[in-house]
Formats: sequence, C-alpha cells, structure tokens
Amino acid sequence: MKELTFHIIAVLVNYNYGNRAAYLIRKVLLLPSISRVIVIDNASLDNSIHLVENLKDTRVTVIKNKENLGYDKAVNIGIKQALLEGCRYVMLLDADLIFKTDFITRLAQTGADVLVPVLKFRRKEDWIYDYGGKVNWILGRTYHIESTSRILAKTEIYPDFVSGGCTLIRKEVFDRIGLYDERFFLYFGDADFALRARKAGFEVVTYPRAIVIHNISEHKFSHNWFKTKLSLQGNLTFINKWISWYFRPFAYTYFLALISKVLFNLLIYRLSDYKKSQ
Repeated sequence: MKELTFHIIAVLVNYNYGNRAAYLIRKVLLLPSISRVIVIDNASLDNSIHLVENLKDTRVTVIKNKENLGYDKAVNIGIKQALLEGCRYVMLLDADLIFKTDFITRLAQTGADVLVPVLKFRRKEDWIYDYGGKVNWILGRTYHIESTSRILAKTEIYPDFVSGGCTLIRKEVFDRIGLYDERFFLYFGDADFALRARKAGFEVVTYPRAIVIHNISEHKFSHNWFKTKLSLQGNLTFINKWISWYFRPFAYTYFLALISKVLFNLLIYRLSDYKKSQ
C-alpha cells in the first residue's frame, strides 16, 4: 500500500441548502481525516450560508460568489484554494450526505487516485446502491451501475466514471489533468473529469466497503424544465467532447429524440396543470 499523508481538505458547493450544509460541515469536522472545509456559495437566496458562517469555526473558509456560477466553476474555486493551502487530497462533498463512520480515511487508505464510496439512496420503497457509472459510447449517454442489494466485493470496482458529490481526489490528478471543465454547469462534469483522469492513467475507483447515504430526491425532468435544460446542455457538450465522429450521427439523433420527448412531456404537464386550475 502506498504511504499516505492525510492532509485532506473538504470542498462543498452551497446553493440554497438550508440547514443541511451547516449540519454536514459539523459532522465532517468531527472526522480526524479532515483538516479544513472550504465552502463556495453560489449566491444562495436562503439563509444557508449564514448558518455556515454562524458555526464560527476557524477550520471553515467561506467564499461567496456574486452570482450562481454553476457547480463546475464554483467547485474549481474551492479546489484552487485547497491546493494553495497545500492539501494532499481534495474531498468533494454534497450537503445531502449521511454517514456514521470516517469513510474518508477508509477511502484514502486504498491508495487509489479518484475514489468514491458506494452511494446508497432511496427510490420509492427501495434502497438503491450506486457503484459508479458507465458510458454508452454510441449514444453519448451515461448511466449508473445500480443494484437493490449490496455487492460484497473485497476489491475495488472500476467504473467508467464516478459521481462528483462524494469524491476523494489526489492532488497529483489536478496537477496533471487540471480542474473541472467549466463548459459544464451542473451535469456531466463529474463524468468528464473521471474520464480524463482514467485517460491519463489514474485509478478511478468505487470502494465497496465504504457506504454513504445520499439523501437525494429524484426529480422527473418533465416537471423541472430548468434542470432538464441544464442536463441537455451538459449532454450535448459531453457528446461533442467524447463521442467519436463516426458515432456522433447516432448520438445527435438520440439527443434530438430526447428533446422531443422532453417538450412533449412538458406540454402534457402544463396542460394537466391548466385543467386542474379550471
């Protein structure tokens, strides 16, 4: 096993997280593996960043953006600050995480370069285990490796990409491939970063012996036009960057079909709302 220096700085992008950001930061600062937390606020409209500031902990640095820059630009601000402070690892965190043990130390002890725990979340009545993602190299779509049961693997799992909301990244990865691609706003940037890391020869790993609950609420794209638009924009950027030219006609055709489906669902949803208002 590689010799490790546990100088880990956590980076969290906050946008209207309510009390969840402050709660997570309090939990993270109890972990012996974390030396500091850097919070980048994307011009939140609620009181979430004030709750973070009220923690009054010298290990917490708050950087406020004047506008919502999106995840990728904001997280780069935090990563740059962490690297300036001489960290050996950057731990990217979402505010929706729930954990009971120091999973971050367990991740770092594997010695890999880009690491995530298994993310466990609720979908309707079932618990789902997320083991990373794969890329459809013809259609330019990404999908997650999911199971309703835990995979009791003793070794690491090597997906095409891992989700960015709970990711431990070694400093050397940033030194070689740079930061997150700021052409992405919210979606597909984590997949792009992981693919670039793998292409550069780094290990991108899901560690099955560490499990963290991701308390997300899955939304239907047809009911959330703003997030749907961001997802489609990210998908198109991803296609143009990663899909081979000879497969792009298939990817573009599928992409246009997605747009048609979204517009149709949006129309049906709006008509349904209109009828209910009558």
